[in-house]
Amino acid sequence: MKPQELKDIAPLLFSLKTNAIPFSVPNNYFDDLENSMLSQVNLEKQLEKEVAFDMPNDYFNQLEDKVLNHIKAEVPLNSPAQQAERRVISLNQRLKKLFAPMAIAACLVLFFSIFYKSNSADFNSLPNNEISEWLSLEIEEIDTYEIVAVYDKIDIDAYTMIEELPIGAIENYLILNNIESIILEN
Repeated sequence: MKPQELKDIAPLLFSLKTNAIPFSVPNNYFDDLENSMLSQVNLEKQLEKEVAFDMPNDYFNQLEDKVLNHIKAEVPLNSPAQQAERRVISLNQRLKKLFAPMAIAACLVLFFSIFYKSNSADFNSLPNNEISEWLSLEIEEIDTYEIVAVYDKIDIDAYTMIEELPIGAIENYLILNNIESIILEN
């Protein structure tokens, strides 16, 4: 492509074009490339033939004796030199720092829960009007079995009616009093 054609098609690209080549290759690079590649390949072949890791003869037979001799030559763990060299934080000390506050808090909670006197209401201490008000509100939810469970020690036969009401007296009472208001009240 001629420079004039490039200038006509893409003027911005033409303005960026410079005569300097941004990449350069050293002199005689391609002449020496073949020789350097062959020497590298030959070097790798040579390394493959050589053993990278060499183990002495009777290594495993002597290993146990060497390790035991090395252990015997070391300073015992409980020697003063060994103890001065290392710094140990006892687990016991850490537990004391951790559990002491927790034990104190648990004791305080236990103490207050045992000796704290709550103001529990006794049935005898409640006023009669509160009991009757509660009964009037909750009478629909109270079952006969619940009443018997509360009053199981009371002899019901002692509270039975001795004399029976005549049916006429009951009818007169219902006629004189509005039965619907009695039902609505209860």
